[in-house]
Amino acid sequence: MKDIKNTPLTKEENDEFLKIVKKIDTEGSELFYALIKNYQLHHCDPAKASEPPFGAKLVKGCLKFEMNTIPDECKHLLLVFLRKHQQKVKEDQALTR
Repeated sequence: MKDIKNTPLTKEENDEFLKIVKKIDTEGSELFYALIKNYQLHHCDPAKASEPPFGAKLVKGCLKFEMNTIPDECKHLLLVFLRKHQQKVKEDQALTR
């Protein structure tokens, strides 16, 4: 994670993050959660390992996160994932046409 920033997302990055995450497919959503959980397990208090990461709440069958509870470094990691996943989905759609 040496190339991952530990600074707040810029407004543009934050907007991009929210735009992509709102459209994420099931596979992406599962991987997104796995990344957050993995980050929690490796960077947070081990006593909280059994809790939902960063105060996530179950709402209508989906885990919802408050952006301000996710560490900056984790947000940057997630943004890299979201960009790559979005690109993969576009490439897969192009192949099936």
